[in-house]
Amino acid sequence: MQLRHLRHFVAVMDAGTVGAAARHIGLTQQALSTSIAQLEESLGVELFQRTQRGMAPTLYAHHLLKYARHLLEDSARAASTLRALRDASSGDVRLGICETMAGGLAATAIERVMHRIPNVTVTVNEGYSEHVLDQLINSQVDVAVASPAASWLGHEDLIAEPIFSVRECVIARAEHPLARKSVVTLQDLSETMWIQGRFLTESYEALCQCFVAAGLSPPKRLLWSDAFASGLALILRNDIVTFASPGLFESEIERGSLVELRAERPRRERIAYMFRRRRGLQSPATESMLDEMRGLAQDPRGGREKWLTPSYAAR
Repeated sequence: MQLRHLRHFVAVMDAGTVGAAARHIGLTQQALSTSIAQLEESLGVELFQRTQRGMAPTLYAHHLLKYARHLLEDSARAASTLRALRDASSGDVRLGICETMAGGLAATAIERVMHRIPNVTVTVNEGYSEHVLDQLINSQVDVAVASPAASWLGHEDLIAEPIFSVRECVIARAEHPLARKSVVTLQDLSETMWIQGRFLTESYEALCQCFVAAGLSPPKRLLWSDAFASGLALILRNDIVTFASPGLFESEIERGSLVELRAERPRRERIAYMFRRRRGLQSPATESMLDEMRGLAQDPRGGREKWLTPSYAAR
Protein backbone atom coordinates (compact mmCIF):
# COMPACT_ATOMS: atom_id res chain seq x y z
CA MET A 1 0.00 0.00 0.00
CA GLN A 2 1.53 3.28 -1.12
CA LEU A 3 0.58 6.83 -0.18
CA ARG A 4 -0.16 7.74 -3.79
CA HIS A 5 -2.68 4.89 -3.94
CA LEU A 6 -4.37 6.25 -0.82
CA ARG A 7 -4.45 9.76 -2.29
CA HIS A 8 -6.11 8.40 -5.41
CA PHE A 9 -8.59 6.39 -3.33
CA VAL A 10 -9.55 9.42 -1.22
CA ALA A 11 -9.91 11.52 -4.38
CA VAL A 12 -12.40 9.02 -5.82
CA MET A 13 -14.35 8.83 -2.55
CA ASP A 14 -14.52 12.63 -2.32
CA ALA A 15 -15.39 13.22 -5.99
CA GLY A 16 -17.91 10.38 -6.24
CA THR A 17 -16.72 9.14 -9.64
CA VAL A 18 -13.45 8.11 -11.21
CA GLY A 19 -13.91 10.63 -14.02
CA ALA A 20 -14.41 13.59 -11.68
CA ALA A 21 -11.51 12.49 -9.46
CA ALA A 22 -9.21 12.05 -12.47
CA ARG A 23 -9.96 15.56 -13.70
CA HIS A 24 -9.39 17.01 -10.23
CA ILE A 25 -5.95 15.43 -9.68
CA GLY A 26 -4.79 15.59 -13.30
CA LEU A 27 -4.69 11.87 -14.18
CA THR A 28 -6.34 9.87 -16.93
CA GLN A 29 -9.27 7.70 -15.89
CA GLN A 30 -7.30 4.62 -16.93
CA ALA A 31 -4.32 5.57 -14.75
CA LEU A 32 -6.58 6.27 -11.78
CA SER A 33 -8.49 3.00 -12.23
CA THR A 34 -5.19 1.12 -12.38
CA SER A 35 -4.04 2.78 -9.15
CA ILE A 36 -7.26 1.78 -7.37
CA ALA A 37 -6.90 -1.79 -8.62
CA GLN A 38 -3.33 -1.93 -7.30
CA LEU A 39 -4.55 -0.71 -3.90
CA GLU A 40 -7.25 -3.39 -3.84
CA GLU A 41 -4.68 -6.04 -4.73
CA SER A 42 -2.34 -4.93 -1.94
CA LEU A 43 -5.16 -4.98 0.62
CA GLY A 44 -6.83 -8.13 -0.64
CA VAL A 45 -10.34 -6.60 -0.64
CA GLU A 46 -12.68 -5.04 -3.18
CA LEU A 47 -13.06 -1.33 -2.46
CA PHE A 48 -15.46 -0.56 -5.31
CA GLN A 49 -18.09 -2.58 -7.09
CA ARG A 50 -17.80 -2.13 -10.85
CA THR A 51 -21.12 -1.65 -12.61
CA GLN A 52 -22.24 -0.24 -15.94
CA ARG A 53 -23.07 3.00 -14.11
CA GLY A 54 -19.65 3.37 -12.51
CA MET A 55 -17.92 2.26 -9.29
CA ALA A 56 -19.82 2.09 -6.00
CA PRO A 57 -17.87 2.08 -2.69
CA THR A 58 -18.08 -1.12 -0.68
CA LEU A 59 -18.16 -1.47 3.10
CA TYR A 60 -14.37 -1.92 2.98
CA ALA A 61 -13.99 1.46 1.28
CA HIS A 62 -16.00 3.30 3.91
CA HIS A 63 -13.92 1.74 6.70
CA LEU A 64 -10.65 2.49 4.92
CA LEU A 65 -11.51 6.15 4.30
CA LYS A 66 -11.00 7.25 7.92
CA TYR A 67 -7.60 5.56 8.18
CA ALA A 68 -6.51 6.80 4.75
CA ARG A 69 -7.23 10.40 5.74
CA HIS A 70 -5.24 9.99 8.95
CA LEU A 71 -2.28 8.39 7.16
CA LEU A 72 -2.19 11.15 4.55
CA GLU A 73 -2.53 13.79 7.25
CA ASP A 74 0.32 12.23 9.25
CA SER A 75 2.46 12.16 6.12
CA ALA A 76 1.82 15.83 5.43
CA ARG A 77 2.45 16.76 9.05
CA ALA A 78 5.70 14.79 9.09
CA ALA A 79 6.95 16.71 6.05
CA SER A 80 5.84 19.99 7.60
CA THR A 81 7.57 19.13 10.88
CA LEU A 82 10.85 18.36 9.13
CA ARG A 83 10.66 21.66 7.24
CA ALA A 84 9.97 23.48 10.51
CA LEU A 85 12.95 21.79 12.16
CA ARG A 86 15.12 22.92 9.26
CA ASP A 87 13.81 26.47 9.56
CA ALA A 88 13.07 27.29 13.21
CA SER A 89 11.44 30.62 12.27
CA SER A 90 8.42 29.01 10.56
CA GLY A 91 5.72 26.42 11.14
CA ASP A 92 1.96 26.12 11.31
CA VAL A 93 -0.60 25.68 14.07
CA ARG A 94 -4.27 24.77 13.67
CA LEU A 95 -6.09 25.52 16.90
CA GLY A 96 -9.68 24.79 17.83
CA ILE A 97 -11.13 26.74 20.75
CA CYS A 98 -14.50 26.44 22.43
CA GLU A 99 -16.58 29.28 23.85
CA THR A 100 -14.70 29.02 27.17
CA MET A 101 -11.41 29.91 25.51
CA ALA A 102 -12.66 32.57 23.10
CA GLY A 103 -11.38 35.41 25.27
CA GLY A 104 -7.96 36.73 26.13
CA LEU A 105 -6.23 33.47 27.12
CA ALA A 106 -6.21 32.09 23.57
CA ALA A 107 -5.20 35.48 22.18
CA THR A 108 -2.28 35.73 24.60
CA ALA A 109 -1.04 32.24 23.72
CA ILE A 110 -1.25 33.02 20.00
CA GLU A 111 0.61 36.32 20.47
CA ARG A 112 3.43 34.58 22.31
CA VAL A 113 3.79 31.83 19.69
CA MET A 114 3.84 34.42 16.89
CA HIS A 115 6.56 36.33 18.76
CA ARG A 116 8.60 33.18 19.34
CA ILE A 117 8.19 31.86 15.76
CA PRO A 118 8.05 34.96 13.49
CA ASN A 119 6.90 33.18 10.31
CA VAL A 120 4.39 30.87 11.94
CA THR A 121 0.97 30.40 10.31
CA VAL A 122 -1.86 30.16 12.85
CA THR A 123 -5.36 29.02 11.92
CA VAL A 124 -8.06 29.33 14.59
CA ASN A 125 -11.42 27.56 14.45
CA GLU A 126 -13.95 28.62 17.06
CA GLY A 127 -17.10 26.78 18.10
CA TYR A 128 -18.75 24.81 20.87
CA SER A 129 -16.72 22.08 22.53
CA GLU A 130 -18.30 19.19 20.65
CA HIS A 131 -17.80 20.98 17.32
CA VAL A 132 -14.07 21.62 17.76
CA LEU A 133 -13.54 18.06 19.01
CA ASP A 134 -15.21 16.72 15.89
CA GLN A 135 -12.80 18.87 13.89
CA LEU A 136 -9.89 17.44 15.87
CA ILE A 137 -10.96 13.85 15.19
CA ASN A 138 -11.32 14.67 11.49
CA SER A 139 -7.82 16.24 11.40
CA GLN A 140 -9.15 19.74 10.68
CA VAL A 141 -7.30 21.10 13.73
CA ASP A 142 -4.20 19.83 15.56
CA VAL A 143 -5.19 20.71 19.11
CA ALA A 144 -8.48 21.70 20.71
CA VAL A 145 -9.16 23.44 24.00
CA ALA A 146 -12.63 22.54 25.20
CA SER A 147 -14.78 21.70 28.21
CA PRO A 148 -17.13 19.05 26.84
CA ALA A 149 -19.44 16.48 28.41
CA ALA A 150 -17.68 13.81 30.46
CA SER A 151 -18.28 11.18 27.78
CA TRP A 152 -15.61 12.82 25.60
CA LEU A 153 -12.88 12.29 28.20
CA GLY A 154 -12.66 8.57 27.47
CA HIS A 155 -12.66 8.88 23.68
CA GLU A 156 -10.34 6.24 22.25
CA ASP A 157 -8.83 8.58 19.64
CA LEU A 158 -8.13 11.54 21.94
CA ILE A 159 -5.84 12.49 24.81
CA ALA A 160 -7.35 14.98 27.28
CA GLU A 161 -5.08 17.09 29.50
CA PRO A 162 -6.82 19.21 32.19
CA ILE A 163 -5.40 22.72 32.35
CA PHE A 164 -7.71 24.93 34.40
CA SER A 165 -11.21 25.32 35.79
CA VAL A 166 -13.74 27.78 34.41
CA ARG A 167 -16.53 29.35 36.39
CA GLU A 168 -19.88 30.38 34.98
CA CYS A 169 -22.02 33.13 36.46
CA VAL A 170 -24.74 35.60 35.50
CA ILE A 171 -23.65 38.38 33.12
CA ALA A 172 -25.64 41.49 32.16
CA ARG A 173 -25.06 44.97 30.78
CA ALA A 174 -23.96 47.62 33.26
CA GLU A 175 -27.27 49.52 32.81
CA HIS A 176 -29.40 46.48 33.68
CA PRO A 177 -31.67 47.25 36.68
CA LEU A 178 -30.33 44.19 38.51
CA ALA A 179 -26.78 45.54 38.24
CA ARG A 180 -27.71 48.23 40.78
CA LYS A 181 -28.81 45.72 43.42
CA SER A 182 -26.40 44.74 46.21
CA VAL A 183 -27.91 41.23 46.23
CA VAL A 184 -29.59 39.61 43.23
CA THR A 185 -31.98 36.82 44.21
CA LEU A 186 -33.17 33.85 42.20
CA GLN A 187 -36.63 35.41 42.29
CA ASP A 188 -35.18 38.49 40.56
CA LEU A 189 -33.54 36.30 37.95
CA SER A 190 -36.66 34.24 37.32
CA GLU A 191 -38.51 37.38 36.21
CA THR A 192 -35.92 38.71 33.76
CA MET A 193 -35.15 37.81 30.13
CA TRP A 194 -32.37 35.26 29.49
CA ILE A 195 -30.34 34.43 26.40
CA GLN A 196 -28.66 31.02 26.18
CA GLY A 197 -26.96 28.88 23.55
CA ARG A 198 -29.06 25.91 22.48
CA PHE A 199 -25.96 23.72 22.16
CA LEU A 200 -24.84 24.53 25.73
CA THR A 201 -27.18 21.96 27.21
CA GLU A 202 -25.18 21.35 30.39
CA SER A 203 -25.10 25.06 31.25
CA TYR A 204 -28.85 25.38 30.71
CA GLU A 205 -29.54 22.26 32.81
CA ALA A 206 -27.38 23.65 35.63
CA LEU A 207 -29.28 26.93 35.38
CA CYS A 208 -32.66 25.20 35.61
CA GLN A 209 -31.59 23.01 38.54
CA CYS A 210 -30.80 26.09 40.63
CA PHE A 211 -34.32 27.42 40.24
CA VAL A 212 -36.01 24.05 40.79
CA ALA A 213 -33.94 23.41 43.95
CA ALA A 214 -35.19 26.77 45.31
CA GLY A 215 -38.81 25.88 44.57
CA LEU A 216 -39.00 28.25 41.58
CA SER A 217 -39.84 27.61 37.95
CA PRO A 218 -36.95 28.04 35.47
CA PRO A 219 -36.98 31.35 33.56
CA LYS A 220 -39.79 31.47 31.03
CA ARG A 221 -38.57 34.48 29.11
CA LEU A 222 -35.81 32.81 27.16
CA LEU A 223 -34.11 33.62 23.87
CA TRP A 224 -32.06 30.85 22.24
CA SER A 225 -29.03 32.02 20.29
CA ASP A 226 -25.82 30.30 19.21
CA ALA A 227 -24.62 33.41 17.34
CA PHE A 228 -22.07 35.14 19.55
CA ALA A 229 -21.95 38.53 17.80
CA SER A 230 -25.71 39.08 17.65
CA GLY A 231 -26.17 37.60 21.14
CA LEU A 232 -23.60 40.02 22.55
CA ALA A 233 -25.32 42.93 20.80
CA LEU A 234 -28.66 41.92 22.32
CA ILE A 235 -27.18 41.78 25.83
CA LEU A 236 -25.48 45.16 25.43
CA ARG A 237 -28.66 46.86 24.16
CA ASN A 238 -31.33 45.21 26.30
CA ASP A 239 -32.12 44.10 29.84
CA ILE A 240 -31.09 40.51 29.08
CA VAL A 241 -28.88 38.25 31.20
CA THR A 242 -26.88 35.15 30.32
CA PHE A 243 -25.22 32.32 32.23
CA ALA A 244 -21.66 32.02 30.93
CA SER A 245 -17.96 32.34 31.67
CA PRO A 246 -16.80 35.94 32.28
CA GLY A 247 -13.75 35.18 30.14
CA LEU A 248 -15.99 34.97 27.10
CA PHE A 249 -16.83 38.67 27.54
CA GLU A 250 -13.46 39.79 28.88
CA SER A 251 -13.10 42.91 26.73
CA GLU A 252 -16.63 44.15 27.48
CA ILE A 253 -16.20 43.54 31.23
CA GLU A 254 -12.86 45.38 31.28
CA ARG A 255 -14.49 48.34 29.50
CA GLY A 256 -17.35 48.29 32.01
CA SER A 257 -20.12 47.70 29.47
CA LEU A 258 -20.89 44.26 30.94
CA VAL A 259 -20.83 43.20 34.60
CA GLU A 260 -21.12 40.07 36.68
CA LEU A 261 -24.33 40.34 38.72
CA ARG A 262 -23.99 40.02 42.49
CA ALA A 263 -25.93 36.76 42.68
CA GLU A 264 -24.99 33.79 44.86
CA ARG A 265 -26.64 31.49 42.34
CA PRO A 266 -26.58 30.21 39.69
CA ARG A 267 -22.86 29.44 39.59
CA ARG A 268 -20.97 26.52 38.15
CA GLU A 269 -17.38 25.41 37.63
CA ARG A 270 -16.15 23.12 34.89
CA ILE A 271 -12.74 21.96 33.74
CA ALA A 272 -11.13 23.01 30.46
CA TYR A 273 -8.96 20.43 28.73
CA MET A 274 -6.39 20.49 25.97
CA PHE A 275 -7.21 17.69 23.54
CA ARG A 276 -4.93 16.17 20.94
CA ARG A 277 -5.17 13.07 18.80
CA ARG A 278 -3.69 9.90 20.24
CA ARG A 279 -2.14 9.15 16.85
CA GLY A 280 -0.10 11.47 14.69
CA LEU A 281 2.68 14.00 14.95
CA GLN A 282 2.64 17.53 16.32
CA SER A 283 4.65 20.24 14.61
CA PRO A 284 7.18 22.18 16.74
CA ALA A 285 4.92 25.23 16.39
CA THR A 286 1.97 23.25 17.76
CA GLU A 287 4.09 22.04 20.67
CA SER A 288 4.95 25.70 21.37
CA MET A 289 1.24 26.52 21.46
CA LEU A 290 0.61 23.67 23.89
CA ASP A 291 3.41 24.93 26.13
CA GLU A 292 2.04 28.48 26.10
CA MET A 293 -1.45 27.24 27.02
CA ARG A 294 -0.03 25.23 29.91
CA GLY A 295 2.08 28.16 31.08
CA LEU A 296 -0.79 30.62 31.05
CA ALA A 297 -3.02 28.21 32.93
CA GLN A 298 -0.42 27.70 35.65
CA ASP A 299 0.78 31.32 35.83
CA PRO A 300 -2.11 33.68 36.72
CA ARG A 301 0.21 36.62 36.03
CA GLY A 302 -0.57 36.01 32.38
CA GLY A 303 -3.36 38.49 33.02
CA ARG A 304 -6.28 36.10 33.38
CA GLU A 305 -6.33 35.63 37.17
CA LYS A 306 -9.79 37.20 37.36
CA TRP A 307 -11.30 34.36 35.36
CA LEU A 308 -9.22 31.29 36.27
CA THR A 309 -9.10 29.26 39.43
CA PRO A 310 -5.85 27.39 40.21
CA SER A 311 -4.75 25.03 37.46
CA TYR A 312 -5.89 21.44 37.76
CA ALA A 313 -2.78 20.46 35.82
CA ALA A 314 -0.59 21.62 38.72
CA ARG A 315 -2.39 19.52 41.31
